[in-house]
Amino acid sequence: MDLIDYSIWLWRTCASIKVKREFSGKEYLAAGFAAFIVAAIIAYSCAFLVSIAATLVYKSGFSPISASKVGPLGDLFGGFLTPMIAIAAAILTFFAFWVQYRANELSMNEMQKNSIDSKIRVLISQNREIASKLTIQKFSGETAILKMCRELELSVDQVRKASKDALANQDVINIAYTLFFIGVGKHSDKIIRNLYSEYFEIDNYIALFRNIQFCHDNFYSTNELTQLAAEPFCELEYKPFDGHQKRLGHYFRSLFHVLKYADSNIATDSNPNKRFTYDEILEIIKTLRTQLSTYEQVLILANALTDFGSPLMPYIIKYRLVKNIPSPMLEFLGEGINPLEQGDLEWEQIKERSAKRMNKYTKRV
Repeated sequence: MDLIDYSIWLWRTCASIKVKREFSGKEYLAAGFAAFIVAAIIAYSCAFLVSIAATLVYKSGFSPISASKVGPLGDLFGGFLTPMIAIAAAILTFFAFWVQYRANELSMNEMQKNSIDSKIRVLISQNREIASKLTIQKFSGETAILKMCRELELSVDQVRKASKDALANQDVINIAYTLFFIGVGKHSDKIIRNLYSEYFEIDNYIALFRNIQFCHDNFYSTNELTQLAAEPFCELEYKPFDGHQKRLGHYFRSLFHVLKYADSNIATDSNPNKRFTYDEILEIIKTLRTQLSTYEQVLILANALTDFGSPLMPYIIKYRLVKNIPSPMLEFLGEGINPLEQGDLEWEQIKERSAKRMNKYTKRV
């Protein structure tokens, strides 16, 4: 390989390194080796030229011990070699500084990446702490979440029966969730009317839920018919439709912030300077998903299916945040509004494994 080939190889190596965001050890080694080859070629060329010059001087009859005759030869060597050595030293110095600069840059990038990773995990920990402190009278944490899921399910059932199929399923979910989330009462009713009075006969549903709440509070002083309507809500062991905005509002805002912040740090074509890949963020979000109970996932999905929590849905789908819900637990939401595919729910995989096992058992019997 001659000097031109080495020069082309060096140029291609530097060009390939320039276009990348991060450099591997092999690329650093290639750059250093290229610099060494250039320096070696220069030194070899210098030695070659010096040998030619010495041969010419010797044939000219100069005496090697005559200072007056050797002086011009020394000036020739010095004048020729000094620029060559200086060029080689400059090239090697440049590569040394360049490698150090890239090493510092990669170290800084890694520090920033670790800082973002730590912040996401802190936000996840804060969300889990909020979830553990959810309280409804004597119930707290996971038990409180279970009770709220049951109240939401009963709310959807009541709105669906009262509408007599006059409402689309999406509207049923929105009305039921709004009454569950905001509650009924003097101030709550104003909020609900402001939201839906232009589109639905919302006062009818407010009156229905107020009546159920009254029957629950006065269960033994009402007739048998009203007791029958309020009986399913007695299992909650707390006053229904009192609203959960003060409990769940903080929780859902925290969850949304975790997912939005994590997603904003993924490198994309439009923003390649971000530190993380999708797979790296997915692995971090998995630590959140593993801490979500089944009932908590149901509540998250129900919220995302409504006008209140719809901004959360893209993140739920993207990071498969609610994949552990058994399908029967979602039947109360109805059909046609769940954007999750069957493959996104682990329940389908469990059913497949169960079917395979039962088929083997049947054949064996």
